[in-house]
Amino acid sequence: VLLHLLEHGPVGRVDGWLGPSDSLHDFQTNDWHLEVKTSTRPDPIAWIHPDNQLQPIEVPFSLVVVKVKKGEGTSLPEKIDEVYNHSKVSSSAAAKSHIDNMLEEIGYSKDDAHHYPTTYQKDPECIHMDANASETTLFPSRVKSSVKYDDLRWRLLVSDHAFSECDGDFWKDPAA
Repeated sequence: VLLHLLEHGPVGRVDGWLGPSDSLHDFQTNDWHLEVKTSTRPDPIAWIHPDNQLQPIEVPFSLVVVKVKKGEGTSLPEKIDEVYNHSKVSSSAAAKSHIDNMLEEIGYSKDDAHHYPTTYQKDPECIHMDANASETTLFPSRVKSSVKYDDLRWRLLVSDHAFSECDGDFWKDPAA
């Protein structure tokens, strides 16, 4: 997702990657938010937590699902190197520093690269839906007040929702 955002927009988009720092959404700018889920299933499942993760917000907000397939292609360390080697990132100390911080937040170290040998297709399919407009997602204000719960983790089956392909126009302006 970060590579797509960089290909179609400014390097400043790197600063919007906040998911590893316990942010509610993976990417947040003043103009839009993206929540990203990855699945290897033919009919992807997105695990949603916390319960308010897909609650509508004041700015355009999309759920992006990345449909990955194991096989010949790219490993996680190779994908991370691809981000660092992107022309917009390699020429920006601030972008590299932010990526370093986010990877540190999730406990990833280049020294651990050998622990990630699995390869996935190089360019997985990405699909999105407008989380603000969805009538089929679950969040606290849609739960009756009489229902008592302490915590909630739910799964979203992609085929039950209206998703569209993430094309160049989407990556250029996720707020459109």
